[in-house]
Amino acid sequence: MLKFQGVSLEEVHKVAAKIKSNISSPGVIFISGDLGVGKTSFLKFFLGEKSLKSPTYSIIHEGDNWVHGDLYRIESEEELYELDLNEMSQEKDWVCLEWAEPYKDLILSLLTKNYHCYSLRLLY
Repeated sequence: MLKFQGVSLEEVHKVAAKIKSNISSPGVIFISGDLGVGKTSFLKFFLGEKSLKSPTYSIIHEGDNWVHGDLYRIESEEELYELDLNEMSQEKDWVCLEWAEPYKDLILSLLTKNYHCYSLRLLY
């Protein structure tokens, strides 16, 4: 697991660029950290999506080559199955999931595409 602590917004941009240049797609990124630590900001830079917003209430956002999920509100495996991550991720290079640690093994078992798996933790 990669860990970054006390990274400013400018540094998040550099960290995201460095990580992206050193990992391979297709990939699943499990990103964790406290509320407000910069998980979505990191993904904004990593995915190159300036207008990316946290899908806290919608749970999932999709782009041309990515899926971004915020699983904070998922309370059961059944709810996770209902999202059908496998179907929506088939044509995507990146599946980026916040708050997904409790379901990591299940998520990886549901995805039929051969994704590289990465874990990242942001700390204050």
